Formats: sequence, structure tokens, C-alpha cells
Amino acid sequence: MVNWSEAGGIAAVVSALYLPFVLSPTAYGALKATVRWLGGFIWPAASQCRRLCWEDIPDGPLHDCGTLATSYYNPIDCYCGARTLDEVFNKAMNASSAKLVPKPKQLALNRRYILTDVKTLLAFVLCSTEEVPPFTNIQIREFENLFVAKIHGITKRRLDVTKRCLESRIAGYPPWYREHLIVAHGPIIPHPIRSRDDVHRAGWVVAVGLSKSTPLPSSWADVGLMDKPVRRVLNKMRDEIQPHFPQEPIIGAAAEAIHYMLDTITGSGVERYLTVDLHKSFENGVTAALFGSDCLFAMSLFNDLGPLSEPDRSRLIPILKPVIDAAFRGCYIVIQYLKNGSDFSRIPDSLEDLSRQVYLDLGIAN
Repeated sequence: MVNWSEAGGIAAVVSALYLPFVLSPTAYGALKATVRWLGGFIWPAASQCRRLCWEDIPDGPLHDCGTLATSYYNPIDCYCGARTLDEVFNKAMNASSAKLVPKPKQLALNRRYILTDVKTLLAFVLCSTEEVPPFTNIQIREFENLFVAKIHGITKRRLDVTKRCLESRIAGYPPWYREHLIVAHGPIIPHPIRSRDDVHRAGWVVAVGLSKSTPLPSSWADVGLMDKPVRRVLNKMRDEIQPHFPQEPIIGAAAEAIHYMLDTITGSGVERYLTVDLHKSFENGVTAALFGSDCLFAMSLFNDLGPLSEPDRSRLIPILKPVIDAAFRGCYIVIQYLKNGSDFSRIPDSLEDLSRQVYLDLGIAN
């Protein structure tokens, strides 16, 4: 016995599948547009998507999950259940300015999308990838004159950074850059990088040795940061400071150790060059406490390319050992971290324009 209701359903499906072969391209395109219009009319939300572009993200901290420090100048690591770009940047998405925009006709009605841009996707990778596999992977394809992205392999959420921090990192600032530097024993002071020129100076390397900032992911483009800034630390220590303190073995030992690391591009084996004082801090991972003003002086001292002045020499005397220790530790941390660059920032040539719009595919709508 034939079930005519089932047979009719089957016939309708077969007819729908056969339509593309019997209609002209123009007629079939018109039919698709009509079906999509009807779908959007019946299900209005499906014809829209949220927008989250770089310009939509407010200044300051990116995320608020209820565990951020009360002052944004004293951020703490905050790992919550963020899974997608809109959750990592939840301050922007929760703001009244969060926008709904029309979904392009090329995109399926039954899938969720966020309209974003290349810079925001790069910032998201910086907040979500590890330094070891599996890395966060963004796959981008061109589809009917649109760029569509999917995100895979999210392993970590870094939500303790600000918009300016990420923007500076994308522009080539070191992975340790923050708007304010939190010294390991507590003081919060201005970061020594105040402009692009400071990236090539040595003050920020000393800052790395003074703080416990967790770096953002590195890239192969950062390898150059191991040479010029670290070499400037070495030159300042060996050529400008050591002649004023010839009886201090810690300076010669630190200079020799940094020279070894620059030659070998690794900190492995550097222990053989260390004095007892340097070895103690090397093992403990802590530099002796300095006042905030002393930290600012130390970073400024290594930023300066000129000879050591008499006032600077006098100020350096009581804090010489912890300053040399911080400079050595900074060099060691930078070289060890950057020697194995990753590819977080490698994007297709067609997407070198960081403002180019991309539709992030979030999957089938519930």
C-alpha cells in the first residue's frame, strides 16, 4: 500500500532538488532570493548578525567577568568560560552600542555570525592561544566576495589586558608590554616604552627582569627584539657601568653571561658564568626588592645611550647588585621566550588590511 502523504513529501523534495537543473540561472537566483526573503520575514533574527569591530571596543579592560581587580591599573589574571570572540570582548558586546547589522544574502540564515575585522581577530588570538601546541587557529576563506572565518583550538583565555595593550602588541611592541608595569614585589609604575622608538632601547628588557608580567604570544617577527635591545643592555653594562665599578664581579659575570646568550641564542648553560649572587636570583626567579623610584631609575639608565654621569653613579652605588641582577634576568627571560617564535600573526596577503571586514561563523543557530 502506498502512503500518499509520504509519497507527496518525497515528490516535493525531488522537485526542489531538480529545480536548479530546469530553471535558468536568473530564474533560480530569483527563486533563492525569494526563499531567503521569506525566511527573513518569518524569522527576522536570522537575517541579522551582531557587529564587533575594533572601533566598537571601548578603551580600557576588554572583559568583565566579575573577578577583575577594582583598579584597572592593577589587573589580575582572569580566566573564565569565554569561548568565542564576543565573550572575550564582552564589555563591548554588553554595551548599549552593540549593533545588529543586516546579514549578507550570501550567508546562511540558519547559522550565527559576528561581523568583525582582521585586527579584532588578531587581538582575540593574542588572548586565547598558548605558546605550545595546540595553538588557536583561525581559518579564513573567501566566499562570494566575503571573508568568512572559523576559530578552532581555543586553549586559554587571557582577559587581563587592555585595548591599548593589544593594539601595541599587534603594532610590534614586545610581548611583555603593558600600559603600567607591576613590579614583582608590588609597586605599579609607568612602563618604559612610551613610544615606538623605545622598543629598540634596553629599558623594557630591564622591566622584564623587574616584573612578573605574563607575556602575550610571540611571533617570528619578534626575533629581532633579542638582538638590539639585549645588546644595548650588554653594551651599557660592559662599557659604561663596569669601568666605574671595577671591583664588583657581578657586573663582569652578568656581561659575560649575556654575551654568551647572544652568541648561542639560548639561556641554556648560562649558569656556568654566574656569581653566587646571580645564581641565587637565577634559581629563585626573584630580583631583590627595589623602590618604585629605583626601578624607574634603572630602566631610564639602560634607556640612555650616553655615558654614566656622576649623579647616576652615586645613585647606582647602593642598588648596583639588584639593578645588574634585573638587567641579567630580563635578558635571560627575553632570549628564552623569543628563541622559538610562533606564527600567531601570520595572515594571508589578502588580509594585510587590518580593518578588512570578516564574518565569524559561530555555527548553527539554536
